[in-house]
Amino acid sequence: MIKPILALAAAASLTAAGALAQTPAPAPAPAAPAAAPAKLSIRTSLKDLLDRPAAKAVLEKHIPKVLAHPQMQDVWQEPLENIATYAEAGEAGLNAETLKAIEAELAKL
Repeated sequence: MIKPILALAAAASLTAAGALAQTPAPAPAPAAPAAAPAKLSIRTSLKDLLDRPAAKAVLEKHIPKVLAHPQMQDVWQEPLENIATYAEAGEAGLNAETLKAIEAELAKL
């Protein structure tokens, strides 16, 4: 009695495996549309701004002393508006007026 049950189980297993093998693979999901580039602003990290040539040119125009400061590598990941709170940045020319001018030019990019 065990042999017929085992044979029946084996046959059912083969039938199920055959059915699975014949099932076509699902079609791949359509590719997601490319994300639009983020708007640049004074809330964008300094690194991201410097990675974009047009934004880098804006920064070099308005705050060359800030960019040349020896401690800039310490704040690459911070947004420009945060960097402006450091005394060294203010002394190098990054103030509310400069931030406003930079923001206006970045908005045009």
